[in-house]
Amino acid sequence: LVRSQQLHTCSRATCLRVTCDRLICKRRAPWPLSDDDYVDERGNWGPRRTHGYINAYCPALLTTMRCNNDLKINTNGADTKDMAFYITAYATKKQKKSHNLSALMASALPYHMNNLKYDDVHECNRLLIYRCINVINREAELSGPQVVSYLMGYGDTFTSHNYAALYTGPLFSTIKALYPEFAVEATERYAYQSKSGEEECTDGDDNNDVIMLLCSRRGELYTCSQMQDYLQHGAELDNVSLLAFVCDTWEEQYTPCDKDSNQRTSHTRGQPAHMRSPYHEDHPKAQSHRRVCRAKGHNTLPQIVGPWLPRQDDSSTYDFYCACMLALLKPWRIAADLKGRDEEWSAAFEHMEASCTPWATRVLAGLQYYYD
Repeated sequence: LVRSQQLHTCSRATCLRVTCDRLICKRRAPWPLSDDDYVDERGNWGPRRTHGYINAYCPALLTTMRCNNDLKINTNGADTKDMAFYITAYATKKQKKSHNLSALMASALPYHMNNLKYDDVHECNRLLIYRCINVINREAELSGPQVVSYLMGYGDTFTSHNYAALYTGPLFSTIKALYPEFAVEATERYAYQSKSGEEECTDGDDNNDVIMLLCSRRGELYTCSQMQDYLQHGAELDNVSLLAFVCDTWEEQYTPCDKDSNQRTSHTRGQPAHMRSPYHEDHPKAQSHRRVCRAKGHNTLPQIVGPWLPRQDDSSTYDFYCACMLALLKPWRIAADLKGRDEEWSAAFEHMEASCTPWATRVLAGLQYYYD
């Protein structure tokens, strides 16, 4: 089957084109050989291929359908978007009368003109909009999954994962406050002359901090940020990085009377309670909030809010990249935990990268893939 269906044959009538006085296959055959399937951190991929003129195929489809088939991996981009919209529209059976909405609303107009109940123009327009909505809801076709979602109270959207916000503005500001040399570099990078040409203005990312204004039980206002929550975490989370702190824990409010009510003993039936860690005593929410660790295998992912993290292949910002990755993936509480006093940022980052977990390695590759 492979020889008869999947073997690519070049000819002038099908794929050979003259380019720079040379005959070149527009399908780019022969294709590169590989002993195994591969996908690298930059998104380059390739199937296992031992013959340069056999295209990528699915053995199950080939033996079942006995016809030529091609495989292509889609990680992101326009092709993936088009496929997602096509499959979603096909699976959910989108409504067929969406192109008749104007006709449906036009059918409500004669009834509205013959049944005017108000002299006020605003009330008449409001009633017209209300009647148009009723006509659309009565005549429009809804897919089965959408109806079930409404009946079960699931809302208008469904996602396979939950997302926790990771604010990069406070992270950058904290690093620049601990290491002023990064603040100087950012000021020089974003410096420009004012319109009058008399003074120099700066425009950086120092105003991207996300600070919450909260009220205590005694009615006092105080400020808090995500970086403050992490740097003043409890002793139980000393081995947790900032990214794991955001994804693997969540905050709950408690009162002193139920401080130990959720901590089950080994003799208690049921699932063990999630580990709870109160904030450090210096934290403004130490007496009212605490962190709760999520169960293993949870599906919470970070959602980056603010400027994207620096890129790895830019030599001018490589030290800042190393500092951000260390602050994101290495457990720390003070500046000395990120690197030694006389240690270079690149050396500290390489030391962490050599001992990091496979999860952290995938995070580093995913952050760089944003720029590729």
